Amino acid sequence: MGDLRRTTPSGDAGMEAHVTVLAPFRHASGLDGDTLARLDRLFAAHEAFAFELTSVERFDDGTVYLAPVPAEAFAALTAAVVARFPEHQPYGGFGTVVPHLTVGRDVECDVPLPIRAEARTVVLVERGADLRWHVRHSFALG
Repeated sequence: MGDLRRTTPSGDAGMEAHVTVLAPFRHASGLDGDTLARLDRLFAAHEAFAFELTSVERFDDGTVYLAPVPAEAFAALTAAVVARFPEHQPYGGFGTVVPHLTVGRDVECDVPLPIRAEARTVVLVERGADLRWHVRHSFALG
């Protein structure tokens, strides 16, 4: 799925194709061992799950995305993180959470659907001084 992100600024900066669980989260300076251990336990309590990207959709701002089914499985992960860390609201508290895999803005997407995948990990990424995205930590589901 990584090639789906070539048309976005974050994809150009090293972000792999993904369905966001929560953004923004803590700045790297606030990610201590205790926070990482709490996240590890939180995600371990959720089983890995299969999903499909079934349709191409578009937000009102022109952002094109692939919709995952079941979306509820991703929403449950988001809700669990927000319940544990209520100071971190999805998208800074702006709008409704719609699980999605961003393709780009005002682009055409002609990938063959459905795409079948399995969510087995949640990856915490941070933007480095080089302005590229880097994996900070990976958490196993289940």
